[in-house]
Amino acid sequence: LAMSIQRNEVKQIDVTDSNLTIIKTDDKKEESRKESNESLQTLLRSYGVTPEQLQSVQISVVPEDGWKYWMGVS
Repeated sequence: LAMSIQRNEVKQIDVTDSNLTIIKTDDKKEESRKESNESLQTLLRSYGVTPEQLQSVQISVVPEDGWKYWMGVS
């Protein structure tokens, strides 16, 4: 993911708890996961993504569905 952002290949990332939905600039979707105790921005910076590179990516935090949240299912 970090390398794709550095190459300007990522348009949008939707974050739902530790699940990531990545939309590339060619509109293809990819799925990934992150550590739930770290913010996505912090993790990406630790992999060398600069704040300037992050500005070109729309990052949205999507709340979990109600029943998944209460049942602890991801």
